[in-house]
Amino acid sequence: MKSLLPLLVVLLCFFTSCNCDKQFHCGSVSAEGASWIHADTGDVILFADGAGDTLSFKVQNISSSNPLDYNPCKKNELGGCDCEERCEVSKSFFAQSDSSGEKAGTFSQNLLEETFGKVINRTDTYWYVLDFYKDLQITNPITLEPGDTLYPTYTLGSKSYIDVYMLKHDTLNSIYSNKRVYKIYFTKSDGVVGIDLRFVATSHQVKSYFRVQ
Repeated sequence: MKSLLPLLVVLLCFFTSCNCDKQFHCGSVSAEGASWIHADTGDVILFADGAGDTLSFKVQNISSSNPLDYNPCKKNELGGCDCEERCEVSKSFFAQSDSSGEKAGTFSQNLLEETFGKVINRTDTYWYVLDFYKDLQITNPITLEPGDTLYPTYTLGSKSYIDVYMLKHDTLNSIYSNKRVYKIYFTKSDGVVGIDLRFVATSHQVKSYFRVQ
């Protein structure tokens, strides 16, 4: 037992002397993550139904986490230092509709990445269109929720797209019965390219809009 005392004293001194003053920067979202955001301040995101009705949103701002932000090392319950590089970084845009009534609301997207060490653990992009909110976890391949679909090709208006993701709220379900937006369609390279908007929830009448700008 006596032979262990010097070792215990050394370990105690090591843990108590650790001041955890090391810092590391979290950086910015990865190039892959940023490639999912398609907007600049002042852009007008315009949709049309092909019969003269439009739905537009003007981008008010683009924001991203500060690449100079840092995380300090922290002491753990044993008195040692935990210095793993665990970070959250994000990039987003916010747009406002110039419509009123049923078509009034916001359109935004937020991309969030979580890293542990130098490895990106998880990348999520959150869509909010009028009253439609849904999270997509960006993996390879992307795993969709039941009811959502990936179309290899899909035509909206006069334009054909490839690898179109359709995210849906089941508006026949009471949870979503008062939601205006039924489905959104988007691609990695174009962002949201279509919206199915339910104007009369009780009759389930749907009007489809496609991206024109």
